[in-house]
Amino acid sequence: MYRISLNPFFGQPTEVANIRYIIPHPSYTLFYRHSMKKIEILVLWDNSQKLGELKVIPKKE
Repeated sequence: MYRISLNPFFGQPTEVANIRYIIPHPSYTLFYRHSMKKIEILVLWDNSQKLGELKVIPKKE
């Protein structure tokens, strides 16, 4: 998480704007959203589980 706080563009981009991911451990993938003011952890995905599809729910502002 320390690397992300220094540079939010450290993670790999997804198809959705401002959502990136990193693999901090081979068993987990961390998805996060970033803006100029904050970094939000969206999900910590367990890679050992059956493959599924993550659905992005747009944030109402």
